[in-house]
Amino acid sequence: MLDVETLAFGKYQLVEQLAEGGMAVVWRARMVGPNGFQKEFCVKQIRRELAERAEFIELFVAEAKLTVSLTHANIVPVYELGMVDGTYFLALELIDGPPLAKLIKLGPLPPQLAAYIVEQVLRGLDYAHRRGVVHRDLSAANVLVSRDGEVKIVDFGIAAPIDGRAVRGGSRGYMAPEQENHGKTDARSDLYAVGVLLWELLAGRRYAVGPVPEGTEESLRAVIVRATAPLPDDRFPDAAAMLAQVSRYLRDMSMGPTQTELSAYVRKRCPDVPLELRARGLDPTRRSGPQTIPVAGRDASRATGPRTVPVADPTRATGKQVTFATRIELESASRARRSSRAVWVAAGVSAVLLGLGAVAWLRSPAVANPPVENVKVNDHANGNGNANGNASDRVNVSASPAGHLSVRTTPPGAEIRLGDRVLGSSPLDLDLPAGTALALHVRKHGFAPIDKTLAFTGTPLAATVNERLQALARGELTLNALPWAHVTIDGEKKPDTPLQRLPLPAGPHQIRLVCPPTGRELKFTVVVEPDTEVRRLADLRSEPKLLD
Repeated sequence: MLDVETLAFGKYQLVEQLAEGGMAVVWRARMVGPNGFQKEFCVKQIRRELAERAEFIELFVAEAKLTVSLTHANIVPVYELGMVDGTYFLALELIDGPPLAKLIKLGPLPPQLAAYIVEQVLRGLDYAHRRGVVHRDLSAANVLVSRDGEVKIVDFGIAAPIDGRAVRGGSRGYMAPEQENHGKTDARSDLYAVGVLLWELLAGRRYAVGPVPEGTEESLRAVIVRATAPLPDDRFPDAAAMLAQVSRYLRDMSMGPTQTELSAYVRKRCPDVPLELRARGLDPTRRSGPQTIPVAGRDASRATGPRTVPVADPTRATGKQVTFATRIELESASRARRSSRAVWVAAGVSAVLLGLGAVAWLRSPAVANPPVENVKVNDHANGNGNANGNASDRVNVSASPAGHLSVRTTPPGAEIRLGDRVLGSSPLDLDLPAGTALALHVRKHGFAPIDKTLAFTGTPLAATVNERLQALARGELTLNALPWAHVTIDGEKKPDTPLQRLPLPAGPHQIRLVCPPTGRELKFTVVVEPDTEVRRLADLRSEPKLLD
């Protein structure tokens, strides 16, 4: 268990406040069971001042009823609606990653990545709309991106049946004109918000009515213009139509990003900070110190549990303010200082050991070659040079303490490996020991792999790779299941069935279908042919089998 102060709330321990809105407070929480069992959740509490107002309770309960009926890879599921000490709450899946609002603040996203995120949002909306539910509060704060590259819609707080009724509320800047004017709304109001999201992802700033961000490709420009049309009749007729156009753009690019690439982008732009550091106000990504948090539904003096939250100021012990900072006693502060020094010393020692280990690995006999004067690259992927590795075709370098490696690919975002070590994604610049021949591997989903043996040369020593990746031939997969199923292709989660004309590289792909209603599972292989649509229908109602 993490050494972090927590607040007991029924069967949950509230660990960290994640957000606070006009209606609810959102916490990172965990449930602890016997024999060390732990599971983390997101707990959403209705605000204490609203807990006695029937209309807000009804809205809160309605959100739970609507969301619990939606089971889709791009919608955050609700696990429980409950009440503790008069405080209503929802327990939801905890998403390890930032909202889109945070990514947007960090600057424009690459167009293909922005389109991929919007594509995933539209898949979730299309699913909800087909089940008669409109979100009506879609915004950059209500779309989360996990560090595993999953895109999830959250907060159906003012969602309603898709009947065109007038609904008050929403997030300013994302509301369609008819919603701003408290008129009738429908699924096309959600699509307006998606158009705003795409604008913001490409611009790296909040939406402003006016021109599409400069440099936007024409196909994406057309999507934004149509989605944000003032009149609903001028927008896309439904989420499926908008999804088809965004997916077509990604397919035409022949380099659509994957969940893995989105994961790498999020981890790079929004690195995770250990909870212990955040709890002590040592989060380098935040400017503020330890957070002061209201306890919803109870007095701080009544909080009980395995570990209670220390009161920051003894003179305020009768109030409702508590903090997740470390204890203020001198003994605790001294212990924290000693611990901090130990952490930094350990980190320094680890860094030295890792550096020495890396040098030793790079200089090991498996990759080292005797130095020679003439240097060239043997490109195994493209067939240049002798595949058997004759002495005249191998690349060797003169011994040197360090060299600079620069890797550029078109398109960018390729994974760069040295042997079986992942160095990062292109574009990549870093210093490496230069006294060896280096086996470099370039990999990007949907493109032919490239393997090179590199040498550092020149003064100062440097090795440069500049490659245009060759797109693999692609086909399409249409997948359905009875009654329905979660889909995993080649180990990567995909939207639930029905899955329509999904672009895939030509070749074999491993499919796994899991049907929650029946508990049935089916694994099989499909071979996608270039420029061909493959169709598969699975029956998971009894004995799992393919029907075609």
